Amino acid sequence: MRLFLLPLALVLAPVVNAQEKADPVKAALASTMGQIGAKQPDAALRTIDAVIPGIERSIEEARAKGGVFCAVDMPEALMYAAMADKLNQSSTIMDGSTCQALFLRAYLLIDLKRFSEGIDALEKLTALAPRNGQYLAELAFAYRSTGDLDKARTNYERAIEAGESTTDKKRSARVRALGLRGLGWVLIEQGDWDGAERALRQSLKFEPGHAGAKSELNYIKENRPRK
Repeated sequence: MRLFLLPLALVLAPVVNAQEKADPVKAALASTMGQIGAKQPDAALRTIDAVIPGIERSIEEARAKGGVFCAVDMPEALMYAAMADKLNQSSTIMDGSTCQALFLRAYLLIDLKRFSEGIDALEKLTALAPRNGQYLAELAFAYRSTGDLDKARTNYERAIEAGESTTDKKRSARVRALGLRGLGWVLIEQGDWDGAERALRQSLKFEPGHAGAKSELNYIKENRPRK
């Protein structure tokens, strides 16, 4: 299974305290993370699928009252609140566990190569969380996996832009590096060798020494057409 970014609290799951047991979404997240760690993606998908209908009902109820966003932390929530205020729109901001449940389901669908379902889930999630670079990078990866390089490029660029506005410096750096590496890969496939090299070198400013970026730069060095 692929590695992906999650808040530390979820990475340390599946220890579930009494409060989480009373919250079916948090309990499902902890169980799902344990199953992912045990490399049981089918079981993990079944676990998280059990709470998705309730989440979708909550979103529809909130949407009937106005705009709906999904934020993983307070800075992101404040950003969406400001966006809604600018539009003079009332809004509901779903909490982080809701966001991560929707993301985990999409991630598992992609990991199981159910790309159409995964892309649909990610499009819906990124509509709720338009400034979450991790979600946008996963959507880009999904499109890249299906060969739709134009949409992959667009969403990697959106991920980079989202990372630039992320106030948590460590998360901003990780997301920008992730988006730039993905963009570099797409640009290689599209024949833009110079653009790919620039993106990959820039990614190393955010995650110095990253093996994947260095490997892609070596690939460019060995395979770029001579002028």
